[in-house]
Amino acid sequence: MSGSPNIELAGVDVAHEARPASAVLHEVCWAIEPGERWAVCGATGGGKTSLLCTGAGLTAPVTGTLRAFGQDYWQLRETERLALGRRIGFVFAHGGRLFAHMSILENVILPLQYHTECDRAAARERALELLAWVGLEAAADTAPARLTTAMQRRAALARMLTQPVEVLFLDEPLVGLAPKDIQWWLSLLHDLSKGGTPHGGPMSIITSDFDFSAWFDWADRYAVVQDGAFQSLAEPEARGLARRPASAGV
Repeated sequence: MSGSPNIELAGVDVAHEARPASAVLHEVCWAIEPGERWAVCGATGGGKTSLLCTGAGLTAPVTGTLRAFGQDYWQLRETERLALGRRIGFVFAHGGRLFAHMSILENVILPLQYHTECDRAAARERALELLAWVGLEAAADTAPARLTTAMQRRAALARMLTQPVEVLFLDEPLVGLAPKDIQWWLSLLHDLSKGGTPHGGPMSIITSDFDFSAWFDWADRYAVVQDGAFQSLAEPEARGLARRPASAGV
């Protein structure tokens, strides 16, 4: 990959997403180039989610600098951060944090109406296109609680893609999925990274997981978080970790 990084962490102490004053990873240096596909792995509680939240600008670092598209993110005015943040997407683990009191369709319509000037009819049409793209058009009027966690995750992705994001963070998108659903995600994420989005542009995509095994045919970059540190790995090193038993800590 070449060009300026989309996202860069320079000497960052990563804050726990629920405890902003507490650092879980130290002195992280990480550059995410345009179009890169990262798999970040580590044990439960090791800091994967916190790292992704920091990279996405959802949580401020304890120390160090987050640069997004060449700008010092946390030195910008709030309005500038919000505008820049629309270029960065995040899909949370488990059910994707959908609004429980809204249908799946209403969840996807909401950011369309909030961030764009389209009217209700246009927003509905666009939302249905996105739901069809993730295989959920038939569930449009269903409440999130009536869908499986796997289907909620797809709906959360559709909601995120209402904006033309250039960097997409996904926290444990494959955890608990059946093999056919894992293949669905891997295929879709490959298309996204290559420009097969509803918006047509390529993405940098960063995923997290407990193990690298499912990601070798998809990722081109690898990293591990362990013992309070972030380490970028070459693929042979990542494959070596994937062969280790779960009790080994990664």
